[in-house]
Amino acid sequence: MSEKSTVHKFDAQIGKVLKIVINSIYTHREIFLRELISNASDAISKLKYQAIASPSLLEEGYTPQITVEIQQEQRKIIISDNGIGMDENDMIQNLGTIAKSGTETFAKTLEEGGNAPNVADLIGQFGVGFYSSFMVAKKVTVISKKAGGNKAFAWSSEGEGEYSIEETTKETAGTQIILEIKPEEEFDEFIDKFRVEHIVKSYSNHISTPILIKHETGETLIENESSAIWLKNPSSISEEQYQEAYNSIGGMPSGYFAKIHSKVEGSMEYCALLFIPKTKPYDLYNPTRKNSIKLFVKRVFITEDSTILPEHFRFVKGVLDSSDLPLNISRETLQNNKILEKIGKSLEKKIISELETQLKNERDSYAKFWNDFGNVIKEGLCRAGEFNIKLLDICLFATSYSSSNTTIGEYISRMKPEQDSIYYITAENYEDGINNSQLEACKKNDIEVLILTDTVDNFWVNVIANYQEKHLKPVSSAELTIENNKNEPEVIDDAKNALLLNIFKETLGVAIGEVKISKKLVESPICLSQSEGGMSIRMERYLFEQKQLPFMSPKILEVNPNHPIIEKLYEKAKAEQKVDDEINNLFDFACIEAGEILRKPSAFIRRMYELMD
Repeated sequence: MSEKSTVHKFDAQIGKVLKIVINSIYTHREIFLRELISNASDAISKLKYQAIASPSLLEEGYTPQITVEIQQEQRKIIISDNGIGMDENDMIQNLGTIAKSGTETFAKTLEEGGNAPNVADLIGQFGVGFYSSFMVAKKVTVISKKAGGNKAFAWSSEGEGEYSIEETTKETAGTQIILEIKPEEEFDEFIDKFRVEHIVKSYSNHISTPILIKHETGETLIENESSAIWLKNPSSISEEQYQEAYNSIGGMPSGYFAKIHSKVEGSMEYCALLFIPKTKPYDLYNPTRKNSIKLFVKRVFITEDSTILPEHFRFVKGVLDSSDLPLNISRETLQNNKILEKIGKSLEKKIISELETQLKNERDSYAKFWNDFGNVIKEGLCRAGEFNIKLLDICLFATSYSSSNTTIGEYISRMKPEQDSIYYITAENYEDGINNSQLEACKKNDIEVLILTDTVDNFWVNVIANYQEKHLKPVSSAELTIENNKNEPEVIDDAKNALLLNIFKETLGVAIGEVKISKKLVESPICLSQSEGGMSIRMERYLFEQKQLPFMSPKILEVNPNHPIIEKLYEKAKAEQKVDDEINNLFDFACIEAGEILRKPSAFIRRMYELMD
């Protein structure tokens, strides 16, 4: 280490990630080469982009170049590019720290999951690609000179918690990464020219810049067959080439569920290659996660931190290349660009259409896909837009007829002739939903009910009120009346009902907003309901726990006067016997079933002990 070098500690999170990556047992060590070549390609794209505004950054006769040099005897691999390069500050920011949320999620996933063979698959997803070098290298040195700068710097580390930076010499702009391969025999494959060449072809076939592989006996130039694959005619591309492109673009070797390869001409012009993953990424629910669509303008890379697709399709990966956008477009103005907004809607429509096709033709595969991505797609139902009804067409739901998935269109095809509403209930899980007392009248009259168990279901049902001229109605609504199709006479005792309503209201007081005689309970004595058009109990509790509401509102209590428990309670009340404990118990039971917070848990427990005693 030179006397002029400065030593820095890794960011605490980086140190944690390095420890996990280096000490984990994995099966895809070669992933490091994919990550470093992808970084080199991005560096070249960034230089081209910045050269639009500052042409002097490109030297005369500039030709983009990526080189992978194998020094077998010295046990070294050197990856070089003539891209944008880095100065000392860039090295500290890019190689000494990382986006905290991504790193924490990465570390947590590995520590809790314990699924070591998947370590390599995770690396690209969490932006820790450079650090994968330490899976195979005992020491990593990065020599770089920033385009337009005068100084070059060398960064080096053995992955032991610190790194050093010192000034050095380098004639041209760009970056050189020197990996000193670990001495163990199991790492010999990474200094074997045939193995390295195979890895580069397998993982980096989408890179538009030719990759030169140099070794002691000569060199090989890989002119990537799939360079700018999105610009080619789909009929000329094999399934193997698409899979290779997905491996590189998607960063996940598990394969894709569906693809959209489209070239549009006319009022707007663009080429797009989109992949819908087969399995969900580990950061799917990370609130800071952005789209993974690489945006090119006339084959010049602009960014992948854009809002081309809406949030509910954030798992889609791919490339968009548009000739309608100006090359000097600012990253900051992309979000409000009307052309890009129009292209985004076109792509969203194509994604929905492709998913419709998969739903129709590959139902079993689609059901597996839906289990992973369904609750994310349903986020799109929460926004008012031209596609939310089309999104509802591709949604799958459990119902009171079966826990297996059904479409809302299939539900409508099974509706009773006199039924004008689509009935649903929100619940924590299917078991709670199917056994909820609110369903009793529907079950009695053989009416199917959608059972919605995802958190997002509490929200979209307040946005979409109708589907195919059918109203969406919660069975938990107090105003809901299910006509009795069993032709059983309904006996109404007004005096009895009045006494029941009065004693419940007097006993519960302000804990309840209203008490009414139920028209939907059959086998249960009591339940809590929401007012017509009101917020569901489950949604209200969610918002209350998220501190979006200051308090929980009083609910409507429904009483079944014909239930044996209520009959006994009525007889005691008519005889002027005390029934406070019975009423409070019934109310607490209803709260538990509905997911309402108990008013006084300790009092409830005391009454249960007394009842058991």
